[in-house]
Amino acid sequence: MGKKSLVSKKIATTTMFAKKLLAIAGTLACALTVAAANAQTPVAFIGGSTMYQWQDSGIFGGSPAYQWLGYGFKVFSPIGPCVETNEALASLQGIIASGAKPVIHLMVGGTDAETDDTHTVAQQLQSFETCFANIVTTAQNAKLKILVGTNPFAQHNDIDPYNKFIFAYCTAKRIPVIDYQTLLVRANDNFENTEYWIPPPIVLGGTPGSGPPPSITSKGYALMNALADRAIAQYVGGVTLKAGYLGNEYLVDGNPPFTGANDLPPGAEMHWYAYGQYSDGITQPIANANVLQLYGTWTSSNPEVISIDPYGTAWAVAPGTANIHFTTLSGATLNEWVMTVGAVPIP
Repeated sequence: MGKKSLVSKKIATTTMFAKKLLAIAGTLACALTVAAANAQTPVAFIGGSTMYQWQDSGIFGGSPAYQWLGYGFKVFSPIGPCVETNEALASLQGIIASGAKPVIHLMVGGTDAETDDTHTVAQQLQSFETCFANIVTTAQNAKLKILVGTNPFAQHNDIDPYNKFIFAYCTAKRIPVIDYQTLLVRANDNFENTEYWIPPPIVLGGTPGSGPPPSITSKGYALMNALADRAIAQYVGGVTLKAGYLGNEYLVDGNPPFTGANDLPPGAEMHWYAYGQYSDGITQPIANANVLQLYGTWTSSNPEVISIDPYGTAWAVAPGTANIHFTTLSGATLNEWVMTVGAVPIP
């Protein structure tokens, strides 16, 4: 099966990949129940409606080493520049005034992306950039550690420019970013049609489509738990990636997905994923993307036999052999997994 040594960058989020994260999230939840009294480092999760719904989901929480504190809030103010970020700043200032010293987890932008009748999209984004920087600076001036999560979506308008700014700003300031947006988008791309989040209605000809507003399912929140817990452990606890390995799942003849293939017929589709083995003993799928929405670099030694895209989705093209290779964002590589494509195509 080809287990590997050292993990990293790209990864296609698949049903199997998501199930592994869910299993880890479930373990974390059980650990919280049993060992909450051993919680050590407080982490204040600050953000608007999306954060509020997450902490109100009933499954908000991480490992016992960290005490997750919910500072999510509903945004009731009229739409306008910095509506959400101003409330987040007020929450932060209250924490600072109390004398507490938690790690700050910030996730804002979803409401700030909604434009009103007075301000353009560009004006709204420019205001957000200033207000966001003010929150981060306030936390840093108070000597608080801070990490930032991307917003999975906005109720109206495009959240991407806001998340791109967050990546650019935080990279320049050496602040960790947890990319929840890519996590949920990739998780929905699975063979079983499991929904981890509900996308906004499709827009046709400039007119918003009809349907329910965007939301996150309970399984989606569980994935967010696992990703946040890993990011906090690495940033605050100094946990490091020590090793890792690859895995895949695939479809043949329209049957439910199978896992762990080394031999496939032409025409089979695969999802590849990478596991990280960390210094605290946790093994978990690598699921935190960079600004390009990539977990690492997937390559095939013989694309004419197996073709693989940047996100780990692959196709058996023609008979022969090919090595599947993964490189992490930090440049570490996993051992190659040798794949053979047979001569009998899928009917």
